[in-house]
Amino acid sequence: MQRLADGRIDLVEALRPPDPAPAAPARASGAVAAPAAPAATPWRWQLGQLAVSGLGATLRHAELSEKEQQAGGDLVISQFGLTLDGASSAPGAAARLALDAGVGRNGRLQTQGSLSLSPLAAQLRVDAWALSLLPFQPLVAPLTTFTLNSGRVTASGDLALTTRADGSPVVRWSGDGSLTDVEAFDRASGEELFRW
Repeated sequence: MQRLADGRIDLVEALRPPDPAPAAPARASGAVAAPAAPAATPWRWQLGQLAVSGLGATLRHAELSEKEQQAGGDLVISQFGLTLDGASSAPGAAARLALDAGVGRNGRLQTQGSLSLSPLAAQLRVDAWALSLLPFQPLVAPLTTFTLNSGRVTASGDLALTTRADGSPVVRWSGDGSLTDVEAFDRASGEELFRW
């Protein structure tokens, strides 16, 4: 997978459904319209259990130089394990989710809880250890004037995701977190800005 310069991920683009067909042109006044077809029942799907183990992937940012990628700019996932029980497109159906993966050189991410797709909602316990911040640098670079040389995050807590009526997400976090080994430089001058 590759994150493109415009922020899209190429795998996601490949899985995107096609755009809907354009609407039929309006009829001239006085013309009799054909009776409307009955609304189609949306298709539904259900998954008993999905279990994946031992997978790995590398997410590469297209705008990073080879040197930046080797310095830790790639997001490397190893020993990815996922179990999903009872996933369904039925409104309000909640699946049980468990995820465990190595992230980067020394990081680890584990999460478990419930996930609903319609509407999108989740209640997850998240434990993350020593996740490198470097792969996320290109995402925040347009918003900052500094460059990270290093940094790790460790967090443990509960993540809640709900969706408002207008479709916008609401994310809540209740837990602890820490940043360590952080070193940042001014992008223009190259001078060290902060370190802890």
